[in-house]
Amino acid sequence: MPERDSPVDEQADDVFRWAGRLRDEYVGVEWAATPLGPILGWPQSLRTALSICLANALPSVIAWGPDVTLLYNEAFVPILGDKHPDALGASHPQVFWETSDTTGPAIAEVIATGVGTVYPDVLLPLRRHGIMQDCYFNYGRSPLADESRAIVGVFSVVVETTERVSAERGLREQTERLGLLQRLTQHLAATMTDAEIARVVLSEARPLLGASVGGVTKVVEGWAERISESPLPEDTESFQRRPLDARVPTCEAIRRAAPVVLHTAAEREAAYDSEWVKAFSEYGLVVAMPMLVDGNAVGALALAFLSDRTLTDDEIALLQTLADQCGQALQRARLLAAERALVREIEAANAELASFSSCVSHDLRAPLRSMNSFAEILLEDYCDRIDDIGLAYLRRIRDAGRKMSALIEDLLQLAHLASAEPKRLPVDLSAIVRDVAEQLQAVDPARNVTFRIAPDIIGSAEPNLIRAVLENLLGNAWKYTSHHPDPVIEFGSTAIPGDPVIYFVTDNGAGFDPAYADKLFQPFQRLHGSEFPGTGIGLVSVMRTIERHGGRVWAAGAVDCGATFSFTLERK
Repeated sequence: MPERDSPVDEQADDVFRWAGRLRDEYVGVEWAATPLGPILGWPQSLRTALSICLANALPSVIAWGPDVTLLYNEAFVPILGDKHPDALGASHPQVFWETSDTTGPAIAEVIATGVGTVYPDVLLPLRRHGIMQDCYFNYGRSPLADESRAIVGVFSVVVETTERVSAERGLREQTERLGLLQRLTQHLAATMTDAEIARVVLSEARPLLGASVGGVTKVVEGWAERISESPLPEDTESFQRRPLDARVPTCEAIRRAAPVVLHTAAEREAAYDSEWVKAFSEYGLVVAMPMLVDGNAVGALALAFLSDRTLTDDEIALLQTLADQCGQALQRARLLAAERALVREIEAANAELASFSSCVSHDLRAPLRSMNSFAEILLEDYCDRIDDIGLAYLRRIRDAGRKMSALIEDLLQLAHLASAEPKRLPVDLSAIVRDVAEQLQAVDPARNVTFRIAPDIIGSAEPNLIRAVLENLLGNAWKYTSHHPDPVIEFGSTAIPGDPVIYFVTDNGAGFDPAYADKLFQPFQRLHGSEFPGTGIGLVSVMRTIERHGGRVWAAGAVDCGATFSFTLERK
């Protein structure tokens, strides 16, 4: 066993007493080869400062002398990572070369002024374990004086806050992204053009992620068309519109319905169109995200960064969400445009219908009135000059004219129902039914019909329109019970919790074959022959009116067993 250099070992035992598990590393350093020199020559001021440093429970480091030589305690080792143990006795610029341009002047300022400093959550990039990391620290620096009271070093207590700062930053970013998505949802809920949608999405996405340029492309009839402003000053027509099989990232993202992320020029040159590669040669990271709607790519959102940065999984997920929202907004805009076009078509059709109604009103009814009037005159004033066969023919002409007039009136009413918008009010349906029943009885007082009307039935409808519905249904019940010896007509309602109220008119009249029930509400379809008069338009008007109120109408019945017509005035 070699003999100990007693003076040196005794000095080491004294100076490194509080080094703990670092004692062997301290003893193993050839201090004579460092700017500090042999331990025997260390001034008491340095020994005292080092003892305090080594005994401190917090991570502590001393930068001493003109060469800013480093000494530190065991708690400081995790901050150094694989820089330890080579950092012992090395100069600050050698050890912390990544940050020496900022930390070096800060240390020099403390030595020059003799004033300590405190810095919270300072960003200091460090290369540890082969990886460059963004690290954050709270540290305070205090001046160290030698025996002559000259400031010759700095004592620093350093606490790494990277984990906390990263968590707080992550929370802030998450909050910002949530705010972004909320703002974007509000903006995109408004009616906008494709270009406006693209501008809103890019104005939020680019600054949040630090992108230099961006673009939005949508699929139009097998082509990828850019709908955003050009990101390139030398843009050409080929950048505006490309086939989906084009060798560019946006088209690839659409074809694959998956993100395309490119970090290097080599990746771009190997797989993509030379014109595109040249246009984006100055950029680092390029990413294209498909805009997915129901799993299908309807376009792509692309961003380019001047730096070759790496997107985190959260940022990729955020970009995908932004792209999907953009795609959904474009789809809504497309559907809205189609809806507006349909509305214009409907308005044009209604205008034509109104024109036709006016034509019918003025051009058809006037000749019919003349024909009917002259037929009446012939029957009344010339009946003694016309034989019985001629009178029969005249009556047929008059009756046909009356039927044609009634049909025209029904058609005009039907046309009005197609365009009229109901104005809902609370309506006493029972009162309307009683009034209609009295009118029917007054027109044909010889008939003895029993009406059973449930009291106080209230519905929400336009009064005139719902009255026309009830007149039609009650008129049909009156008509089709005319051959029954003891006719009964009933009006009532049924209510099931959670469902719309059902109103009904039922009778015990002629009824109908249920096999043909679907024809009841079709124009000019009549299930009875000439024994019951009618034009075949009434129930069509009923259906149109009920549907415009948001309800539905249906019928049940059997031949010679009566019929029940039910309707609602709202959807479930």
